[in-house]
Amino acid sequence: MQRKMQTGLNPQGKNGIPRSSFPLAFAAEGETVKIVLIRGRSLRERLLGLGIHLDNKVMIVRKQDGGAILLAHDHDRIILGSGMAHKINVIRC
Repeated sequence: MQRKMQTGLNPQGKNGIPRSSFPLAFAAEGETVKIVLIRGRSLRERLLGLGIHLDNKVMIVRKQDGGAILLAHDHDRIILGSGMAHKINVIRC
């Protein structure tokens, strides 16, 4: 079985997730990011109930070191714990 050589030219990584994605926990205050992956079914369902899903753009309003993150989405403000923020991958807008 022959494998395709990785050239780095494809911006998509595994499962179509952009290689440039990173956990929401690493986004800076004031930064606007786009959600590209939510790991975990229960977290995905919980966020969907709050109106947040893939391809949404959110802004990081405030971060605590190693703690909670306050997000702005549309006219809502949502607080996520650091564990949740590590399960959400985003890209810069």
